[in-house]
Amino acid sequence: MIDTLWQLLEVVVNFYQGIIISDYVYSILGDRKKRSFFKSGGIVCAFILTITISIINHFINFEGIYLCVYIGIVFVYSLICLDGKILKNSSFRLFP
Repeated sequence: MIDTLWQLLEVVVNFYQGIIISDYVYSILGDRKKRSFFKSGGIVCAFILTITISIINHFINFEGIYLCVYIGIVFVYSLICLDGKILKNSSFRLFP
């Protein structure tokens, strides 16, 4: 029973982490058609990230390996659903 609760808590935390990352990318890049976060596929991306992280954490002890997969999923989400480009010329600069 306790193990099931810990696994459920891990999935909830992974889903929250996916929502935070997807929302951050959405807020930086924006949507091509000016849709909301939910309609632009942000929840779908968060769900895919949750499944990926949960599977990788179940099979691999080193959690740093999912970083490359995580970046890849977010990159594909930004290219397909958002206004992201491979090389984006934005007004955001570190030193204006």
